[in-house]
Formats: sequence, structure tokens, C-alpha cells
Amino acid sequence: MKKLKVVLFVLIMFFALSSVSYGENKINMVTLNIGGKNQKVREVSVLMDGQPIVSDIPSFIYNDRTLVPIRFVADGLGAKTEWNQENKTVTITLNGKKIVLKINSRDIYIDEKKGTLSGDNPPPMLVNDSRTMVPLRFVSENLGYKVGWDDQKSTVIIDSQSVKPQGSSITDISVNTENISSPVITIKGTSSMSYETTILQNPYRIVIDIPNSKLELKDKKDYTWENGVLNKISFSQFSTNPDVTRIVLQLSQESGFNVIKSGDGKSLEVSLLNNVTKVSMEKVNGKDGIVIYNTGTPKTNIIKLTNPTRIVVDLLNSHLADNKYSYDYQLGFIKGVRVSQFEPDSLYDKNSKIVRVVLDVKEGISDPNVKIENDGNKMIIYPEKQALDEISYTGTGNERSFSVEALKSTKYDVKYEENSKEITISIPKDDIQLENGSISPKDGIVDSIQVTEDKEYKNIKISFQRDISYEVLSAATSKVISLKFKKNVSTNPNSKLIVIDPGHGGKDPGTVPKDVKEKDVALAISSKLDEKLTEKGYNTIMTRDTDVFVDLYERADIANRNNADLFISIHCNYNDNKDISGIQVLYCPASAPKGAGRNSYEFAKAMKEELIKDLGAVDKGVIERPNLVVTRETKMDAILIETGFLSNAEDEKLLTDEEYQYKMVDAIIKGIENFLSE
Repeated sequence: MKKLKVVLFVLIMFFALSSVSYGENKINMVTLNIGGKNQKVREVSVLMDGQPIVSDIPSFIYNDRTLVPIRFVADGLGAKTEWNQENKTVTITLNGKKIVLKINSRDIYIDEKKGTLSGDNPPPMLVNDSRTMVPLRFVSENLGYKVGWDDQKSTVIIDSQSVKPQGSSITDISVNTENISSPVITIKGTSSMSYETTILQNPYRIVIDIPNSKLELKDKKDYTWENGVLNKISFSQFSTNPDVTRIVLQLSQESGFNVIKSGDGKSLEVSLLNNVTKVSMEKVNGKDGIVIYNTGTPKTNIIKLTNPTRIVVDLLNSHLADNKYSYDYQLGFIKGVRVSQFEPDSLYDKNSKIVRVVLDVKEGISDPNVKIENDGNKMIIYPEKQALDEISYTGTGNERSFSVEALKSTKYDVKYEENSKEITISIPKDDIQLENGSISPKDGIVDSIQVTEDKEYKNIKISFQRDISYEVLSAATSKVISLKFKKNVSTNPNSKLIVIDPGHGGKDPGTVPKDVKEKDVALAISSKLDEKLTEKGYNTIMTRDTDVFVDLYERADIANRNNADLFISIHCNYNDNKDISGIQVLYCPASAPKGAGRNSYEFAKAMKEELIKDLGAVDKGVIERPNLVVTRETKMDAILIETGFLSNAEDEKLLTDEEYQYKMVDAIIKGIENFLSE
């Protein structure tokens, strides 16, 4: 019995001492897809100040160097990372240091200086087709971290205490008061600086603290002003050990501000922002205009945008009191005004502060222009006069109203040509003051309104997009000539307007499993659908016909304001399971809050059946999606076609084949006509 106890004790101690603890020499191999091939690599652990760093994809050794997910660099090292999908580059910044790496390239940029990865460092790569991996030692050491390796435990050891930001001497503080309402303060140091800001009240002050810095100005005299927003700038060595420099801006009123750090981090530019406090429509110097009330006189940038037509006025270096304003102001060609704090796009520096004023333009105005004047702190926007301003054209749904005012009560003639779908109104030239010109509403009922003249008459020709009935509302002799138009219900193709919506676009590529972008496939199929529908006599509108970004709500608005009969959105699908393929059709159910009164299920069903029958694709069904913006916000029967799975090799091959795209278009048209004939 005693022998048995001894044997058991020895066995227990053997197994206890033999158990593997964290990080011991246990080599773990994992299989990852690298460069399109499955490869077995050695998994490694990473310790940061003694604590394990865990990520959803393992760190591993490749060509004797450790690669880590880019997410690790952000979460583990505390650096900021930015991914550029178009250029396939990753930018890493920490404490003023900036590193730019490119997938599968040995070219690097460190603080804007070009270099090359040393031969033993592998370039960044995509693993499992989507995860960016970067060389750990190269990135860590260039950010100032100390990196070690424990081969016995297959563990990388990183010491964050080795990162000590270099102290800076503040050598110059200057002020540009060229625009006293929006002064710019520049703070210069000898090395990269960080900063913290605080707002104090009574009086209103902006406090800027620069840690790890010493104030070493030749002239330490405060700046003071009697007029303008900025009253005083004072600075001091706020504390020593730790060294903190404090700069205080004392203002006469509350103001937004912006701090921009230079590329090398050695200077800070502090701008006091123009405040946009009010937007109104009022008469200024005898003329009606849209008035923007500011605290300063900001620089502006005017941009014309299309699809739909609108004019953008960007107020630079400006701050909006509230997040967003929207006004139903109607002035000239302007049908509404929207104001918001704009998030900078590629046109601007990412740190820019911009208030964007959007002037929504009435349908049919192709080349609107505005004139901007400043009167003190008021910015006045005047829409330039357009041809046909004297004509009133309004309406919603299936009806439109038209009127024009003559100089006096007059006789006139109205003729309707049913074959060409045109109404011509002829008015004696001497009885009306009306400029020649044209507008093109293209709103689903009226295509264009054109004013011409002959020897005796001004002729107003109204061209329609579909069959209509009309009624003359004014008397045979009248000063105001008024008509009403109504769309006739018909299954004739030329009476139908179909909006085609190529999904995604511009900065939004959609799904990109490999090299093919969803936005490109959607546009290719949509363009062919537009071509074929037009050939058959249908009226069509594309929400985009080039590679541009269009907001989801704007896509639905295009269909709604043009009173479309059908809306078809073209997309491609994706699934992590690469074996899944086939076609789906999505719709907003009638039971949804905005689905009532529509028959989108029957439309989706007819479309899906024709696509599956003609293409022989896998049937992925008709799917209810009550929250898809483009099918929920549209007011007509609307569907979204998932044309196939780009994640599936066979579907991808078909979707990029022109012959297959045309075959799909033919099936879509059959689906449309089957639904319309029911």
C-alpha cells in the first residue's frame, strides 16, 4: 500500500511538472492564404509590457520576420492607422512620426522621405484576401519601441517604456490678423508637439497646453487688441517637472476654433473660426437674396454638382451653431436651402472646418449661377436670372400646372399634337414680355418647355414624356393663361418611366472580394439595361451614369420627384462562404410603414422568376427588406436585384462577361413587361 502511494505521488508530480505554461516552447503552425496560396506558418505570441496582445487573426513568422495585423498597430501600439483602398496603402502615425507602407511593395515613406524596406523585412501583405499584415519590428522600432524575441517561448516582447517623446522648446508665437474676425495664431517648436485644449468662461477663453515643452521666447510680451473677436493672447511656463507651456486666447465672444499640426509636428496653427449664426431670405439693397449671417468674412468655394443639379457654397474656416439647418426658401431657380457642418472630403485637408450651404435647384435648370456679395458680417447669395422666370410650372404626382402672365388681357391659341406629345401656346408678341429660352424639367410628365417667336407670336412649346390629358383653365381672353396636365395610365412603353439605380459608386466601391468592384459591375449592367429599355421606347433615368457617389436618399428622391413608374436597383452579393452563388431580389413589404399601396412583392416575384428561368442561376429567393433605403423611400414599385455573388468564382466570371450581362438585361426587361401586363 505504501509503495502504491509513492508511485502515485511520483506520477502526479511528473504530470504537474510536465504541463505546458503560457509561452513555453510549443510551436504552433497555422494555415493562412498568402498571395493566393495556402501556406503553413509559425504562429507567435506578442507581449506588450508583459501583457499578451490578442487579435482575431494570429501574428506569425514569414521569412524569419514577425508579421502582425494592422489592427494590432492601432490597438497595441496606440498608433493611428489609415487605410487607402484605392492605392492599397496604410499610413501609421504616432507622436509626430509618420510611416506609409504599400501592399506587396518594398517602397516606404518615413516622415515624407522615400526609402526601401531592408531585404530581411517582408513588405505588407494581404492574408486571407482581406487582412493587412505589416512587419512588426520595422514598424515598432521606427515608432520608438524596443523589440525583443524569446525563441524558447515563440514570443515577441515589446517595451513601451522605451518610447519617450522628445521635449520641445517653444521658440515663436505669431499672429496673423489680416482678417481681424478670423485671426490665425502660429506656435513653433524645436520638435514634434502634442497639445490639449480647454474652454473657460467669464470671460470666454481657449486654453492650449503643450506638454513636455519649455517656453523659450525672446519676447514674452502678451498680445492685446481692442476690436475683433480676439482680445488677448498670453503665454507662460505653466508648470515644470513636468514641463507644460500654456497659451491662453481671450475672446470677446464665443467662437469655434481649429488646431492643425504641421506635417513634422513642429508647429501648431490655431484658427478662430467664423461662426454662422443665422440663415434667412430677405431683401438687401432692393434685391431678394439668401443671407448668411457670420461673425467674420470667410473665404468661399463655389461648386456645381449634378444628378440632381445643385450649387454648393463652402464657407472655409467656419463653424455652424447647430448641426444642420434646412429651409424651404424659394428664390429664382432656388427651391430650397440646406446648411450643415461639412465633413471634409478629398477636396480639403481632413482637419478643415467647413460650413456647407447647398442650394437645391428647380428641375429643368441646366446651368444655374449665383452672385455673392458681402455687407459687413452678412453674406448675400443672389441667384442669377434665368430664362423663363416669368413662367410658373408646379405640381406633384400625376398632375402639373402651368401658367404665364401677359402684359394685358389677350387672346391666345392652344394646340395639342398627340403623335409628338406636344402642346403649343401662341400669344401675340405685343401682349407679352417673355425671353426666348428653354428649361427641361424631365419630371416624368414634362420633358421640356421652350419659348421661341415668329413675326407675330411668342410660341411656348411644351413637350411631354408620356401620354397626357390637358385642360385649359383660363378664359379665351385672359391676362393669366393657365393649363393643367395629367398623366394618362397606359401599358404603352413610351408612357412608362423607369429609374435604373446602379448601386454604390465613387468613394463607395461596394463589395470587392478580389479585384472586381461591385460598383463597376452594377454600372455596366445598368448602362446596358438603360440602352435596351430606351430602344424599346421606355423612358429611363439613371441615378448615376458615371463612377460618382450618390446618397441613398438622393437615389430615392430622383425617382420620386420624377414620378417614376418603376425603380430597379442593381447590385452584387457577397458571402464568406465562397461556394454560395445565385440571384436574389429584395423588396420593401406592403406591411412596412412606407410600403403601403405598393405591389413590390409581385414585381420582385415576376423579376426573380424570369431571371432564374433565362439565366439558369441558383434561386436565392425573393427577400423582404423593410429597411433598405432605396426601396423603402421610393413611392412606386421598387426592387433591388442582387445579380450574383462576386465572392463566388463562377458568378464573378459571369458578371464580368458582356454577353452574360446582355442576357441578364433581356431577362430583366421580360420581368418588367410580365409585371406590367398583369
